Amino acid sequence: MVGCDFNYRSTLWSEDECIEVMTPLMEDHVDILITGIHEMAGFYGISGRHPSPEAILQEDLDDLDDEDISAFAQEVIHRFDLRLVAITMRHPDSLEQQRWEAAIADDKGNLIRSSAPKKVVIRDRLGGGDAWNAGFYYGLLTEGQAVKGLHKGLLVGDAATRLQQTLLFDLPIITKDEVQTLIEADSVDHAIQTTR
Repeated sequence: MVGCDFNYRSTLWSEDECIEVMTPLMEDHVDILITGIHEMAGFYGISGRHPSPEAILQEDLDDLDDEDISAFAQEVIHRFDLRLVAITMRHPDSLEQQRWEAAIADDKGNLIRSSAPKKVVIRDRLGGGDAWNAGFYYGLLTEGQAVKGLHKGLLVGDAATRLQQTLLFDLPIITKDEVQTLIEADSVDHAIQTTR
């Protein structure tokens, strides 16, 4: 299994160069793709159930329901012949106040999504995506690629990235206990919200 993080940086290469290199790489070699929703909409015109990729790039992501995300994910999976795709979504309410969520879909039609976008008070965004990736792969490596592993990867990834972005610099020192505490707090908060 080969994983790839589609992490475009305009300071490294142009969009055309990125597409020229990344497209065959993803089509021919990648099984698991981690990507932001905006990259797939902007670079490859993927829109799922939405009227256009431009709508995804311009609208508030809060309007995307599970069926929207699932359709988008399945389009990515079919486009690149993947086994799994993980889609990260950042909601930038302000420079320092943001919300984070992610969704993971597999080629069997399963979808696991964050229970809600979670608030992050940003000290340093650097390394936030890498922290999510590490948590996601931890879930897969400890629980496998069935739904249980996808769910664990999502929970650990979401917690790890939220913790990382509250720390300065790109080398987080996050403990397993800190991740577990945040996951437990999230589950209590979600239970309270759904019973109101």
